[in-house]
Amino acid sequence: MRTIGVLTTSRADYGILRPILRAIDADPELSLHLIVGGYLALLPLSGIVTLTVLLAALLIADGVLEVGMALRIRPHNGWGWVLVSGLVAMAAGALIALKLPTSAVFSIGLLIGIKMIFAGWSFIVLALSNPKPAPTASLRLV
Repeated sequence: MRTIGVLTTSRADYGILRPILRAIDADPELSLHLIVGGYLALLPLSGIVTLTVLLAALLIADGVLEVGMALRIRPHNGWGWVLVSGLVAMAAGALIALKLPTSAVFSIGLLIGIKMIFAGWSFIVLALSNPKPAPTASLRLV
């Protein structure tokens, strides 16, 4: 028997998923498990901690990707700002992860705001650092 898990966050998804869920439930070879978004409403403290753990993981992953992007565009002016933005994102994710569960109270707003400021600033500097537009290749329609 195979198990199928379906994750939904609101009742709005139910109308779309209903025929699929019924077909899965009717099949004797399949076992259906539903995971619904009411978890956050019923257990707000543990829900906030869960969201904070996800936030820390996403910030660290975003930081790693931004550092990788900065290293790929290194010859371009302003690549250092993208690198700094990635390092700030990784540091914010690490700070959140190291201070759990007390970081759940303040981290979502504060550190996401800091990360967004650095990311926005780095992309503005990157865009303004090259005043000439890049040459465009001629398109050939097939």
